[in-house]
Amino acid sequence: TTSTTSTTSSTTTTTTLPTILEVMSAIPRMSIFYGLVLRTKSMAFLGYQSEIATIFVPSDAAMQKLDPAYLLVLNSNSYERTNFVRMYLVLGYSYAFEANEGTSFLVNAFGKRLYPTQRENGMFAINQVSVDEPDIPARNGFLHSIVSPLFDSISTTTSATTITTTSTTTSSSSGSGDMSGDMSGDIRTSSSSSTSTSSSTSSSSTSTSTSTSTSSSTSTSTS
Repeated sequence: TTSTTSTTSSTTTTTTLPTILEVMSAIPRMSIFYGLVLRTKSMAFLGYQSEIATIFVPSDAAMQKLDPAYLLVLNSNSYERTNFVRMYLVLGYSYAFEANEGTSFLVNAFGKRLYPTQRENGMFAINQVSVDEPDIPARNGFLHSIVSPLFDSISTTTSATTITTTSTTTSSSSGSGDMSGDMSGDIRTSSSSSTSTSSSTSSSSTSTSTSTSTSSSTSTSTS
């Protein structure tokens, strides 16, 4: 009598998910926001496996709803760009189903609250902005595609289209010195204004004259 024993072996294949940055780069409709993220140094961690995050990504159509002048600011001003991207980032995991479980709010990387809700049609929304594709998985978190910007602009000092800088120059009879106020990522657009003030003091006497010229900007000097 001869007995035969057969052995069956099975192979399990594990698929490794891409990182958040890699997912964004592979979705064409996220190209505008992805370009901003890619140029924001503090967002490099989204490409690391160990850093867990959730990001709400405005589609290209959503980004184009922003004021064109503000889009120019985002592309040229690193300070504004960093703050803008942070408004859409939540550290840790955040799933769409949390809206069903009564999560009252999330806190983004800018320190502001984001409020998840579920609408009557079953769609997930954040700050009343519809999420057209929730829970896009990544190795280090989740992405949610949204149909509108969460914020029109996030400048903490001035409007997106008008940035004003002020500089002061002081000179004396013994020499001159220059002290200019430096504003991070100074941006000038066609609608921005600039104000410059200079003063000079003599040890023996003081005279004052004022001249004003009108063009795209106004300049005032005192001597």
